[in-house]
Formats: sequence, C-alpha cells, structure tokens
Amino acid sequence: MNGFELRLTDLFGFAGAGLFLLSWLLQAFESRLHKRSVVSIRFWLLRLAGLSSLIVHYFIRRDIVSLLFMFGTALLTVYNIFLIKKFEITN
Repeated sequence: MNGFELRLTDLFGFAGAGLFLLSWLLQAFESRLHKRSVVSIRFWLLRLAGLSSLIVHYFIRRDIVSLLFMFGTALLTVYNIFLIKKFEITN
C-alpha cells in the first residue's frame, strides 16, 4: 500500500505528540503570565504523560531507536520532577 497507513495503536503516538504540544503551550502561557521564562512542574508532568504514551507507541511499533530515546528523555524528566519536589520540601 502506498501512502500512510493509520493503525489503532497510532492513537498512542497522537496522544503523546498532543501532550508534548500541550506542555509547550502551557509553558508559553505561564511565561507570558509571569513575564519571564517559567518551566513549572505541570510542564514536566505533561511531558512525562506524553513520553509514557510515546513509549507505548514505539514499543508496539518495535522502533528501538525512538524507544531508547524516549526512555532516556523520561529519565531526565523524572529527575527534573524530583529536583522540583526536593526544592519544595526543603523550602
């Protein structure tokens, strides 16, 4: 078949991509609201939700390169959430 083939499992990919876009829109909105660059925990949580959805999508597709990239990105995202929470606890 020529062209694109849409599968039911692609919904995970679309959901992940949508959450990534939403995280950037949230970041832009919060930055505009505060009149400075803001990267809140909400940004990171949306990123983590998007990553989770994309990991499922790439696992189903058996795309090892993207899957490994998403796992690495997920680890860095969790680390950033950890740092925010640690700062909140100590202050």
